[in-house]
Amino acid sequence: MRLIAVSMAATAYFLSAAAYAEKTDLSMTGQQGDYYFFAVSKPWAQKKDYIEQVVKGVCVGKTFCFAHIWDKKDGAPNSMPLTDKQSADMLAMYRMNKNTGLSELYFNCKKFKETPKTQCL
Repeated sequence: MRLIAVSMAATAYFLSAAAYAEKTDLSMTGQQGDYYFFAVSKPWAQKKDYIEQVVKGVCVGKTFCFAHIWDKKDGAPNSMPLTDKQSADMLAMYRMNKNTGLSELYFNCKKFKETPKTQCL
């Protein structure tokens, strides 16, 4: 029975991983020091779990990292400073600092209405 449960869990994991193995049109539009800028189009721009994977994945192995992602239709910058429109259109932002233990992910709550207020940009 335990073997069946483990097998089912492994199958579920690989099926969910396969969903993200699909080709996306994610592109890095720029980098400025520890800041990374990305753009992606629908349906990926509407998937919080995918966005979280992207912004956290880019920071793996780094001491400091700030990842930002936009919907391609809104346009993504290639460097700082951000315009007011770019700030308002940002889908998500991830801040990570291994030295302090900081790991914070924020979403645009106008685009992701179910997001808790404490995680809003």
